[in-house]
Amino acid sequence: MEIKDELKKVGLTGQEIVIYLYLLQQGSSSPPQISKGTGILRPNTYATIRELEERGLVEHQEKGKRLLYTARDPSAILANLEARRDAISRILPDLRLLYKATKNKPTVKFYYGLEEMKHIFSSIDGAKEILFVISSDKMFKTYPAFFERFRRSITSQQIFVRDILTQRSSIAVATKTKEIMRGYYDFRLFPKRYEDLPTTIRVWNDNVAFVILDEPELGVVVTSKALGATFKVMFETMWETGEKL
Repeated sequence: MEIKDELKKVGLTGQEIVIYLYLLQQGSSSPPQISKGTGILRPNTYATIRELEERGLVEHQEKGKRLLYTARDPSAILANLEARRDAISRILPDLRLLYKATKNKPTVKFYYGLEEMKHIFSSIDGAKEILFVISSDKMFKTYPAFFERFRRSITSQQIFVRDILTQRSSIAVATKTKEIMRGYYDFRLFPKRYEDLPTTIRVWNDNVAFVILDEPELGVVVTSKALGATFKVMFETMWETGEKL
């Protein structure tokens, strides 16, 4: 068993190990003696000794005008670990609360302008299905080549897409998409009384994107497991009541 390797496992740094082992072997020593005996620069020696004292592994005594340092019994290493364990145990409940809060905390990203919003539509993240509630065909008319590539790309990855459309935009969007994606695409229609709006909602995995196509164009993507699940339920409800063409 290599002593230095084991001491590293309990959290000692390389210089702390060298000085601690030196003091165990040599007994009481002054900082200049420790520096000379270990080959560690004197400023680093002083700093490392302070760290070892704080850990409870080294103690000092005054001898005249000099300070002499001595390694404490090696059982102090175990006592140090137990003290650290007790400290962690006391704060562990608070740490767990922080972990849960961070783990479940939604993330929000903003995209400005039609060019940036391409990132929203091209994002896949391993999704098996992408859901759209589309009230405008502005993006499709503005970037026809981009959306044709996008449709072909997700079809090649066998990703299923479902749209819920206003009837005015359905001809432009649904017909072209169905032609390209075939069995990987289906859609439903809102009742005719609903007019087009300059908005689109996209749902995939735990992500919900809100796209506003009025100037200034803005896209917001919220990543939240709870929000994603909620919008999927809302989508399915609209899907069940939607009209087929």
